[in-house]
Amino acid sequence: MRLLRASNIFVLLSACAAEVPVTDGGSAAPSEVGACGVSIFGVCREGRFVRCDGAETLVDDCGDAGGRCAFVGTYAVCASPVGASCRTVIDHGSHQHLSFSFCDGAGSACVATPEAARCRTAVGSCVEGDIGRCRGPLYLANCRGDQAIVVDCAAHGGRCDERARGCAAIPQGGVCDPTLRRCGAGLECRLPFRRALFGRCEPPPP
Repeated sequence: MRLLRASNIFVLLSACAAEVPVTDGGSAAPSEVGACGVSIFGVCREGRFVRCDGAETLVDDCGDAGGRCAFVGTYAVCASPVGASCRTVIDHGSHQHLSFSFCDGAGSACVATPEAARCRTAVGSCVEGDIGRCRGPLYLANCRGDQAIVVDCAAHGGRCDERARGCAAIPQGGVCDPTLRRCGAGLECRLPFRRALFGRCEPPPP
C-alpha cells in the first residue's frame, strides 16, 4: 500500500505493478495517472506545481508565495522557504482549525513556537513511528509526507514529555492547548472561547 495525497488529505492506494509514461517524462502505474494525464502525485514544471482536478489541469506558481515546487517524499508540492510561516489558523467564528504547508529542504519541518509556526532546517525526516516522540526539546506531533509537524517545548517554557504526549510544565502566561501543550502544576489552560485552538496557562478561578 502507499499514500495518495488528494489536496491536503492522505489516503491509501493499492500499488500497481505495470508502468506507463506520464506527461512530465516520468512513469507511473496506470491508476496513478490522473484524468488530465499528469501523475496523481503532481509534477514540477518550470517552478510550477502541476496537478489534476478531475480532467482539468491546475497550475500553481509556487514563487508567488516565495516558495518553490519540490518533492516531499513521493509528492510534488509548493514548499515554503526556511523561516516562512507554515501554519494558518482558520477561524470559523465558533471554532478554529489548522492548515499546514510543506517546507523546503531535506530534514526541514514546520516548528511551532508560542508566536507562530515556521519552517526550520535540520529537524530530520518523519515516519509514523516518530509521531509522539521527543527529539531533544521538540515534540513530533505528526508527519506529512516525510516531514514533521513539531512543537518546540523549550520555546513554550516547558519540556518535551512522551508520556504526556506533548509539552509539559508550561508556566503561567504560556501558550497552551487542550492536547499538546500542557500547563504546569496548579495551572489550567484558559481558552478565549470553547473551541479555540490555543489559550494561556493561568491559575484556576477562585
